[in-house]
Amino acid sequence: MRLTLVRTLIFVVCALAVVQPVHAERGHQAYADMVLREKMRERSFAQLCRPVGTPLLAIEHKLAGLLVWRIALYTTGAWTAMTWDGFATGACVKGRIMSQLRANLYALRWQTDRAAPTNCTLPDALSPVETHYVTSGRLRFVDRACRSRLRTADHDRLVETEAILLALIRRGS
Repeated sequence: MRLTLVRTLIFVVCALAVVQPVHAERGHQAYADMVLREKMRERSFAQLCRPVGTPLLAIEHKLAGLLVWRIALYTTGAWTAMTWDGFATGACVKGRIMSQLRANLYALRWQTDRAAPTNCTLPDALSPVETHYVTSGRLRFVDRACRSRLRTADHDRLVETEAILLALIRRGS
């Protein structure tokens, strides 16, 4: 009986010694496959990330009716920035950041507060600085110095979205 128990114990130990490297090898292979899939995703993302079609969001800053600079975010994850002198740049937005930007844009209601700012000295027509917010080719809001403003929640979402896009421009990706 003891001999059978010893043989069984030796068999189990030997089996575990053989199986463990196989599991480790499978784990390493699974990791290598995961890395390969991630590289393929990045390549396909770079190929798909092009400024094509109508921008999901375009923010245009104008001074006296002339375009000063424009940021456009496309549904493909691409963004472009253009200044008045023709300098243009662009890159791709990573997945999590694009999800956050989309969530901010879809949560906007574009509702305005009725009251104009009380410290306004210029009539609305003479306001030299304007910011145009265009979503999917549709002008949604024009922000001027002496005009009714977006609701606070919508304004905060737009400011956050614009800050993220400006950070992408500064970083270069």
